[in-house]
Amino acid sequence: MNVKKIPLRQRMSFLPSLFGGYFLTGESFVFGFMGKYAQGYNGGHYEFMKAENGAMYLKPDSEYFLSLPNYFNETVSADICGIIATLYALGSLNHKAHVNDNDQLFNLLLDRQKKLNDYIATLNDRDYNLIRAATN
Repeated sequence: MNVKKIPLRQRMSFLPSLFGGYFLTGESFVFGFMGKYAQGYNGGHYEFMKAENGAMYLKPDSEYFLSLPNYFNETVSADICGIIATLYALGSLNHKAHVNDNDQLFNLLLDRQKKLNDYIATLNDRDYNLIRAATN
């Protein structure tokens, strides 16, 4: 499945499309996740990526060594790193929407998670296994 970088003229609508009403919180979550778990991360530029099936994720500027609380300790590509961070953000925001009884936002975020997981299922075995190990 192909994935493309979102063009500059469409960047303003990307985060609201991915995270709904929690778009500022979602972006902040990804940045915070990277700051906490990506060795050597000091902020930077992100590309916004979209797969053919509608899956979306934020892609940092380079590969990073991730050290996560679930004992995942690996260097991952920029794409894989962005997918992992976006999955964590979607999971956290989905929980927040559920707790706040926001069914519309819950369903949107659940759809975004499903599309991203469907995209992940098309990746090569190594990348698929890295993402699953990082998010389990």
